[in-house]
Amino acid sequence: MDGVKEDIMELKSAVNAEMMVLKAEVAKSGPIVSLPECPICMQDMAPPTRIIQCQMGHKVCEPCHDAAMGRGRRDCPGHCGTSFIGRDLGMEAFLRQLTGNN
Repeated sequence: MDGVKEDIMELKSAVNAEMMVLKAEVAKSGPIVSLPECPICMQDMAPPTRIIQCQMGHKVCEPCHDAAMGRGRRDCPGHCGTSFIGRDLGMEAFLRQLTGNN
């Protein structure tokens, strides 16, 4: 029975050591960043994508905005139906800084 306890203690020690190694590797990799995606084309709005927003703050990528405007749609494709007010320069700058694409 003592042999079983020793085996369990060795396994526990090995698992703890492996956990420490994995935690160190995760810490080295840095945070995982999820970029906002366009609700129309579902693509990440990574720089240099221009981001257009509606009056309620919903965001779409410029190509989808331009395509919607070309089809005569002048309002947000979301549920709010407000009109577009222009580029979201603050979000574009934030994403450039976040991704390192200055």
